[in-house]
Amino acid sequence: MTEDTDAAENEIELDLLAEVTAYLAHEMRCAIPPAECLRIFWARAEAVRGVAPDEQIAKAFLAVAERSGLISRLGYHGGKDVRHVLDWALHSRIPF
Repeated sequence: MTEDTDAAENEIELDLLAEVTAYLAHEMRCAIPPAECLRIFWARAEAVRGVAPDEQIAKAFLAVAERSGLISRLGYHGGKDVRHVLDWALHSRIPF
């Protein structure tokens, strides 16, 4: 592949990741229980697995979890729980 093709594919992947995280941010603001939000979070992360590097996906999804209040809604270990679920999603595993 040429550099132009690689750059175009990378841009498409980043656009898709941005769309998914924007939609996820909207979903996390809904008045649904935190446990259900965490399941949605996992499903969206698992769905974009392979679209971008894992580090990029993790950074985007953790930012959504923080901004949306998901981490704080999950309580004292919320950050650890979110990272655990995200790690399992990126490895196509089900943590529930």
